[in-house]
Amino acid sequence: MVTGCDNLCLPPEMIADILKRLRVKCLVRFQSVCKDWRNLLKSPYFIKEHYHYSILNKCLLVCRIHRRTDGFWPLCLLHCGKETVEFERLPVMDSLGPVTHLVGSSNGLLCVKLGYEEYYPLTSFLLLNPATREVRKVPKLTNDHGCFCRVESGFGYNHVVRDYKIVTIHRVMCRNRYDLACVDVVEVFSLRTGSWKEVEFGIIRSIDLHSKSVTVNGAMFWLGWDCRDLRGVIVSFDLKTEVFTLISIPSSTSIYHYNFGVYENKVMCLPYNVHEYELWVLEEGSSASGGKSWVWTQKYRTSETSPLFPHFPLLRNELICYHAKGDSGLLFNTTTNSKLKKFTSSLSDSSIVDKLVYVESLVSMCDTYIE
Repeated sequence: MVTGCDNLCLPPEMIADILKRLRVKCLVRFQSVCKDWRNLLKSPYFIKEHYHYSILNKCLLVCRIHRRTDGFWPLCLLHCGKETVEFERLPVMDSLGPVTHLVGSSNGLLCVKLGYEEYYPLTSFLLLNPATREVRKVPKLTNDHGCFCRVESGFGYNHVVRDYKIVTIHRVMCRNRYDLACVDVVEVFSLRTGSWKEVEFGIIRSIDLHSKSVTVNGAMFWLGWDCRDLRGVIVSFDLKTEVFTLISIPSSTSIYHYNFGVYENKVMCLPYNVHEYELWVLEEGSSASGGKSWVWTQKYRTSETSPLFPHFPLLRNELICYHAKGDSGLLFNTTTNSKLKKFTSSLSDSSIVDKLVYVESLVSMCDTYIE
């Protein structure tokens, strides 16, 4: 621990407790204070403590912003307070090329897709820590299906195998109207091995994905539609076993739209229309045969007289909604079932085209893992 800075009178444990509350950009500067501080800030113990504190207190949203004045699409951090929504520019991406998609975030690491075309499968992926500005390019995909293939992607971490993985699901477009085989190939990139490989995907061959992926407890999830059975499903991919599973979505007869995300470290499904919202979480149970089963539990429901639309993923158990007209919105606290006060947004000259929940960290792609 900290012992070599003689001019500091605080106990080492108190210094560590103070430092873990600071933003990463401050901690990067503080590594130059003295050797002991540098060793502390780079230690797995402190990195873990800082990250877990940030999860509870400093979750942010990273967004792609389209400014109507110049057509620029920078990456920004969005700070959601009780009265305002403010943006902080992420300059680390400015020289790396256009970002077409925010794939996912895990332990403070961000995976983005670079390129110009949504349907161009050989678009490059990039892994980065926006706070420390560490960047690593990912080898390009090995499969090329031309302009008739759309690639859905996901990014996550499994603590059992201690590895970050990118999953790409190649969906072939418009073969013919009788062909229900939406998925053509699935590839997985391992940060540990630095290479891609194909995996078995037969169970999801007829699934059309309709959401950004989320990663919970070492598994990746998407919201999808089964083109063969004509039903909504949740697609699960275990990052350890690299096996797909299909899970039914919660039934709701009066609600037609779904949002998808994470709530209290569980998969969340949010059926909604303009006046009604339901929040369901996916919980693991056990079947009669002793195997794994999944159960949906309703956590929250509300009705509103004025039209509101869920605009963001859940942030600190607060659902951010916007009015159908205007830039003002409401925060719904899903823990206390209470409506918080209105807030205004600085989006008058911008629009958010992509977003995900992000937590700052000191995690490195080289040798640091969060348990």
